[in-house]
Amino acid sequence: MNIGDKVRMLRGKEEGIITRIIDSKLIEVEIEDGFQIPVMKNEVVIVSREEASYFSRDDSPLAPEKPGKTPATAPKSNEDGIFLAFRPLNDRILALYLINRGGRQVPYAVFEESGKGLKGLSAGTMSGNSHHKLAEVSLQNFEEWPTYVFQFIFFSAGLNKEIKMPLTKKINFKASSFYRSKRVAPVLNAEAYTFRLDGEAITVDASQVKESLSGNRLNPSPSIPVQAPPPVLDLHIEKLSPNAASMSSQDILNLQLSTFEKHLDQAVASGVDEVVYVHGVGNGTLRDAIHKYLSRQSNIKFFKDAQKDKFGYGATKVQIN
Repeated sequence: MNIGDKVRMLRGKEEGIITRIIDSKLIEVEIEDGFQIPVMKNEVVIVSREEASYFSRDDSPLAPEKPGKTPATAPKSNEDGIFLAFRPLNDRILALYLINRGGRQVPYAVFEESGKGLKGLSAGTMSGNSHHKLAEVSLQNFEEWPTYVFQFIFFSAGLNKEIKMPLTKKINFKASSFYRSKRVAPVLNAEAYTFRLDGEAITVDASQVKESLSGNRLNPSPSIPVQAPPPVLDLHIEKLSPNAASMSSQDILNLQLSTFEKHLDQAVASGVDEVVYVHGVGNGTLRDAIHKYLSRQSNIKFFKDAQKDKFGYGATKVQIN
């Protein structure tokens, strides 16, 4: 059994995906409602890929996406951009590719981030509509994968009406979303776990650049300060979406986590020292996911349960370096 395998419970109807190998007898399985539960290995059986493809329901983790409902990370077949793709070589090893889908040349640098700093992984220039293999990684070591840091510069020869600003992107992976990202990767034209890296790249009007260089003098633009977010963020779903009643449990969890991550990024960028996340008690799924994410961030000094007299038992206080 390996991380990413689909399994079925022998003593029930539940199916799910293995997200962690706890020890020689125990695994963690994410079942179809998004919850992760510990299960004894001898109480599950692996579902073959062929069976999963033929019999899977629309809401199964391995089921093909419904037409017209493309996941946020899914690239369109003709979509230009920079992508990261993990292509399976076998049931344990993935080849890691950087993909440039489009006409621009893209100088790049890739690093692995750890507690000791940044380790250079690869650098070079990608031509248009090309891919470059960065490394091979093991699914068995999924929990130990580093955070990847990417830097890109976008270049087009000839006349440019607009210029893409240089981009730095940091990305790490959660099993709950990683195994739902499998699709045909651009340029590779093969199934891979695929993520777009430049979705938020900023463009600048080339005429503005020309004006700033007039008189052979560069007038640097003043830095734009990042606005500090609220010191307390309530992640109860009714605070985040008016459509909570029609959302699935997985959609609710995804929205809560993405809101939390964006808020934390803004807090770090703006120099905030301390924030509090109100996640409630519930079954502990959201709290555990937040704590797991925080434990992997190098810029977090510590986190702990917030003041119970003020926030009850469902809040986490985060101290930022």
